[in-house]
Amino acid sequence: NAPKDVAKFHTLFVQLKRETLLWERSGGAMPKIMKDYHGITATVASNNKCYLVKHIGGATQIVANTSDQILGCAAELSRELQKKKWPSLASAQDNTTKALSSVGSKRSTARSSVARGSRRAPTTKGKANTPTGSNRDDASLSNSRIGVDVGVQFSIGVHHDNGIVIYHEDRHAYEYSGPAVDGAAVAADKAQGDQILITNKVD
Repeated sequence: NAPKDVAKFHTLFVQLKRETLLWERSGGAMPKIMKDYHGITATVASNNKCYLVKHIGGATQIVANTSDQILGCAAELSRELQKKKWPSLASAQDNTTKALSSVGSKRSTARSSVARGSRRAPTTKGKANTPTGSNRDDASLSNSRIGVDVGVQFSIGVHHDNGIVIYHEDRHAYEYSGPAVDGAAVAADKAQGDQILITNKVD
């Protein structure tokens, strides 16, 4: 399925959005997410007679000879990636929030113990007592929803242009570079999560 001895070819890039943030907040779920993602891209590329060139972290490069092949691959990939039930990142969020709540609780207990052994600070009549800066920090930390809006989403970019094709005999694999690849990568980067961005050079 690999385009060979051609001056132009179609390229598709898939990009995992907010990949660095997901690795930071996944709570160990990312290796499974990446394995499933790579499996889906390989299957869909084969289904549409496209050639999967390589995975680069959360990005995947796929090429094809025709626009029908690459557009069919993009549509099926989008469906399959959105249909997949990805591991929830809520557990990582909840664990972080619980840990912060525990820290806040311990600090409050320590302050109460100190307060019992000292005189109560005078208050101004008519004005409510306000928590100290550290108390406010504890409250905001314990109520924070860290990672709540971090979900697994992918964007897809498709481009058709000139490019360079190199065959590596030692690996029995093709490598693709040039404007055809760069254009697809830029399109994937600009697309929002769960979107396909197709350049006007794809006929």
